[in-house]
Amino acid sequence: MKLDSKRRNIQSKYREKINVKKAERQHSAEALFVFAFFILLGFLVFQNYIDW
Repeated sequence: MKLDSKRRNIQSKYREKINVKKAERQHSAEALFVFAFFILLGFLVFQNYIDW
């Protein structure tokens, strides 16, 4: 019985770690997307400014 509860604790800790890693990966993907969006926006504005 004690062994079973220990195993359950280990599994829940492992699951929490995996969830944290997933959240971090999602966050970095969002940051990369925003970064690319701002670069594109800046490039378009810069191009318009030069053509003008």
